[in-house]
Amino acid sequence: MMMDSCSVMRGSKTGFETRIRQQKAPNLLDVDGDSCHHIHNCAKEFCKPFKSYAELLFTDLYNDSKWSSDVKEFLREICEFLELKFTVPENYVPHRWLSVYDVAVSTKRLLDAYIVMYYGFLPPDMKTLYKDVYTSVTESCSNEARARIQEIHCELAKKKLTEDGKNRKERIFEKLLYKTKQTRLVLNFYISVLPILKSYVCVFQGSNTLVHQLHEKQLEVFTQFLALFVKPEHIVGKSPAKLKTMELDSDFISDMYLKKKDMFVGGANEPIIEKTRKNDQIVEQFREQVSEAYIKTGQYMQKKLPLDSKVLQGLACLDPVVRSHSQAGAGIKNLVRQHGLGHLLSEAERGSFSLEVAKFQVDATLPVYTSDADAVQWWSAVMATGRYPGLSKIAAAGLSVFHGPRVESSFSVMNNIIDSKRNRMNVQTYTAFQHVKYGLQSRKVSAIQYLKRSNVILSPVNKRLCVKMRSAGCNFNAQKTNRAIEKKERVVKYKTTGKRTLSKAQVRIEMEVTEKKARLAHQQGEQKTKEKSALKGERKKALERLVQKRRARLEQ
Repeated sequence: MMMDSCSVMRGSKTGFETRIRQQKAPNLLDVDGDSCHHIHNCAKEFCKPFKSYAELLFTDLYNDSKWSSDVKEFLREICEFLELKFTVPENYVPHRWLSVYDVAVSTKRLLDAYIVMYYGFLPPDMKTLYKDVYTSVTESCSNEARARIQEIHCELAKKKLTEDGKNRKERIFEKLLYKTKQTRLVLNFYISVLPILKSYVCVFQGSNTLVHQLHEKQLEVFTQFLALFVKPEHIVGKSPAKLKTMELDSDFISDMYLKKKDMFVGGANEPIIEKTRKNDQIVEQFREQVSEAYIKTGQYMQKKLPLDSKVLQGLACLDPVVRSHSQAGAGIKNLVRQHGLGHLLSEAERGSFSLEVAKFQVDATLPVYTSDADAVQWWSAVMATGRYPGLSKIAAAGLSVFHGPRVESSFSVMNNIIDSKRNRMNVQTYTAFQHVKYGLQSRKVSAIQYLKRSNVILSPVNKRLCVKMRSAGCNFNAQKTNRAIEKKERVVKYKTTGKRTLSKAQVRIEMEVTEKKARLAHQQGEQKTKEKSALKGERKKALERLVQKRRARLEQ
């Protein structure tokens, strides 16, 4: 069954799962709820200490471009001058599948363009105060481009703004200009740490069967997160049960935590912090928020992730990679003996199951399995041999367990509207799209039914449809050519390089690679620090022993 993790579904007394187990399915296998939903809520806990600082900026930027089409066009021009790939400010959905990470990446990529544009909304006396920030961003632009930016600023200054518009713009340039350091610190921190959670969701949000990897991946994401703020010696070698019960106290009393100055804050934040004075108030407040975010999220992950689940550990033994290991055989047997899958076997199969598992573990005739292969297809090949009937039933039942967010994502189909998936569609195309939909609905047929021919070879072709398709293709090509000509003219006029800029996806990949290296460097640095302190302790002990020996000789 596919269920959410809410109390209505999984309540221990009157929850839907409890009633089903009592009345219909006593052998229901418990693999916990949707783990992707748990990780999504971890992102929510992670962002709480920052009090929606970045999230409100995302919302204001989106709304400002949404309600002001001219602002969007000005931003497009400024991106061209700064040689940035223009994309419409993204709609921030509060912590929906880690959308905060995607919007943070997009916002950081366009941060210079936002600074240049919203500089034009500043009062004249404030412009002189932040002139150096504006100049540092636009120094690579040509004189013609800077002149055009000045024209844009004049046009922005003439805009008649509503009270909401004024307040929104004040909030935006407060964070872009007055609090630039704090904004960059928070954005960089989100971009550095949230990919750990995002990578887990990306693995399990698909439709592939990966329940046999669920336990391993949950341990991996938890330990990777802990390594950012907990000393390595308190993580390495710990069993899942000990990790589950590790005391992550909020009072910061425990000696297992790294010092606040040694906690990972993001590779891009380290140069910013190094340039500030020693007791900078913004940096100190940021470090407090970082430590709180780490501890609160770690506590939530401990509470929600089934790190010590024996059922998931048993299902992990169905992974063909561990087939020949002794613990894999014991785990598969426990699925039958202790975890509720024994009812699938007959009495004869139950009696010979242990022997069947033993033969399976050393069978050299089974197909070779590689780590990137599909476990379901491999088990299908094993089942086709017919040599392991009982084991085949257990594998089929175990690998059919659903664990992803597909049931919840199906409701998101209703959100496929113009501002989420078709935000670059022009008005004419959207109007034509609506006309086609209305025409099909009025005839109560689908597009396939309306255009279907009884005989694909002999039935006449709809000539009108062919003409329309050709004209649409010609119009599209003409628009594409005109855009290319206009771009070349603008390159000449404003003396930009005209080179192909990195797309949003390419920039995100670059950021992920850079921050992953920074996280690994942080972990390796902490490990080296531990080794140095251990070596220092050994030297101290050796020196003490040497002193004691000399004292003993003198006494003799």
